[in-house]
Amino acid sequence: MLHIKKQNDTSACDVNVKYWPGSVDAVSVTVRPATKTDVPAVATVLADAFFDDPVMAWMWPDEGRREHGLRRYFAAEARFHSV
Repeated sequence: MLHIKKQNDTSACDVNVKYWPGSVDAVSVTVRPATKTDVPAVATVLADAFFDDPVMAWMWPDEGRREHGLRRYFAAEARFHSV
């Protein structure tokens, strides 16, 4: 079992990975709602995921500014809409 856990986080996401010879890998994931303390991590993951998106590249043509802008954008979205 792989435990994905932030430092000092007591509500970790558990990922169970089982391997059997000659079979498809089975993975189960336990998901929990994001909290206010998750906002920086959520913003970073979404900024990385959308960094090469054509619309985001249009909004922030300078790559150096895009990374910072995307993190701020997704942090604001997460705070306003989710947590």
